[in-house]
Amino acid sequence: MKKALFISRRFDLKGSSAPSRYFLDIVKRVEMLDYEVTFLKLDFETYKKKKSISVDFSNKLIIPGLTKIFKMYFSLKYIFFYKWIYKFKKRSNFKKHIGPISKRETDFLAQIPKDKYDAVFVDYFYLAEALHFFSGTKTIITHDVWHQHFSVGRSDSYFGSLTAKEEKRLLGMANLVIAISKRDKNIFKNLSLSNTNVIDLYPLIKIKQDISKPFIENRIKSNIIIFTGSNYRPNVYGLEWFLEHVWPRLEPKENNIQLKVLGNVKKYIDPKFLEIDENIEFLGYVDDLSLFYSQAKLAISPLLEGSGVKIKNIEAIEYGLPIVSTSVGAQGLEHFTNKGLFVENSSELFAKRILHLFLNPQFIEETLNKLKNIRSKTIQEQKDLSELKKHIEKNDNN
Repeated sequence: MKKALFISRRFDLKGSSAPSRYFLDIVKRVEMLDYEVTFLKLDFETYKKKKSISVDFSNKLIIPGLTKIFKMYFSLKYIFFYKWIYKFKKRSNFKKHIGPISKRETDFLAQIPKDKYDAVFVDYFYLAEALHFFSGTKTIITHDVWHQHFSVGRSDSYFGSLTAKEEKRLLGMANLVIAISKRDKNIFKNLSLSNTNVIDLYPLIKIKQDISKPFIENRIKSNIIIFTGSNYRPNVYGLEWFLEHVWPRLEPKENNIQLKVLGNVKKYIDPKFLEIDENIEFLGYVDDLSLFYSQAKLAISPLLEGSGVKIKNIEAIEYGLPIVSTSVGAQGLEHFTNKGLFVENSSELFAKRILHLFLNPQFIEETLNKLKNIRSKTIQEQKDLSELKKHIEKNDNN
């Protein structure tokens, strides 16, 4: 059996965050090609945290400071040293490294056998220099296009000031770049990566709710809109735009429309929006999103900036919810347009589309049937792994 190594700093092993979910989607595809997968998590602080003393995980796992004993991963350093620091509440503040690969990371990677793996995948372009330590196929998993990441304003961080030239340099270190959408794939190809192939692989869609007749009847009766978002800046700006420019046009009291906002986006929006309407409920982080998806009529994705496929939209599709989105929010899901996903960029048209879904039961029914069909078609298409297989094996044989 061929072996693949996946290197990341940030994936959470369960896929509970959007980047982790897509990362693990690529892992699943590689496993379907009969590769034995090993994870290397560049986390030099995990072993100091009490909650990370053991990690039960089915794949092989390499984490600095953890030792596998009886199919479990333990931190011996924690057991014999940090346990007592925790007991007496002398806890350190842990900061994850953000930026290009560090010397501590390269020193650790240099200890991994160079020729042990047939294919090596790194999570995000900023780990590209890790590929130098390995042979075989070298692949970068991209989640978006970073030099276009912030279309409104810039930050002083490395990522906020990243240029297309620098992103091209890093992507060029791989034999293969995996883009999350056709749009991103075309942008990367236009960078003219000389010795690097680019393919696109959408996040895997799994059916979490059948679109049945009773389901459609419940959607028709519902009066709830949901928005799900983290503190990611486009979520904050997009929600503020919606609340200021779209929400009043819906006349929520007259039309009995409720908005439920899920996720820690609540902590970062302008406080003036938190009390604008009693029909809006900010719920913060919730343990089980399925409860709210099952109650809602539709989801919104009113993003004004950003790139990549929005996992919140994938989740809405999986639960059978129509989505009203801006063109930025709909990136990568163009094949769902007018088949469950509606794209409107002006506040007036965004509001009109929502009202049309609320006030026309027949339109909701037609929309959900179209969504059911395109969702099934997409799930069938994503089983085709021939392009991924071709590129991995071509580079591995060189």
